[in-house]
Amino acid sequence: MQKLMSEIKILEAQITELNEAKENLAKINETYDKSKQNVAEKGREIKALKEKIKELEKELTLDKVVAEVKTVLWTHIGQSITDQ
Repeated sequence: MQKLMSEIKILEAQITELNEAKENLAKINETYDKSKQNVAEKGREIKALKEKIKELEKELTLDKVVAEVKTVLWTHIGQSITDQ
């Protein structure tokens, strides 16, 4: 009987250890899931920022070109009016 009680105590200790390991695993998984979500969010933010940068670069380039073209055109228009 005493041997049976000893075996039961050993089993109870193993069950306690198993439950603690399960709790630790759950905490680690939760932290990992949050980390994955943060990485995904940052990835989306980076992608959006890259797209915005491309748009802004295009706008900036076009604005400069359009401004230069307008200046050249108005200069030529003004010159042709003066020449007549």
